[in-house]
Amino acid sequence: MAQQLVPLPAEIRLVPRSQWNRRRREARYHCGPATLGQVLTVEPGETRRGWILDLSKQGAGLLLPQPLQPNTLFVLHLKSTAGDRRYELPGRVVHATTQPNGDWLIGFHFADPLSADDLDALL
Repeated sequence: MAQQLVPLPAEIRLVPRSQWNRRRREARYHCGPATLGQVLTVEPGETRRGWILDLSKQGAGLLLPQPLQPNTLFVLHLKSTAGDRRYELPGRVVHATTQPNGDWLIGFHFADPLSADDLDALL
């Protein structure tokens, strides 16, 4: 027997494409499937694991089961795709956006941009 879909109340806000384009300064690149990252928050010192969705020279998008507050300081731990290098990338949380499945998309901004070589090694 097929399940009946129940509509959920939601607020949808469309952003004009010209405004959306100005929000991102760097191109974002999708990470390979099952790219795991570990976030260590500076205050209160919690460690969380999540899936890296995308990377740029300036930041990353990470899927976590719980939100992080904007401006939370963190260190993102990643391995290169070859597994031969480990990265510790300090930065701050820019946004936490709830997802339909209950997870949270966390936007990170790195304190120092990645070099092109480091970005390639992580993708």
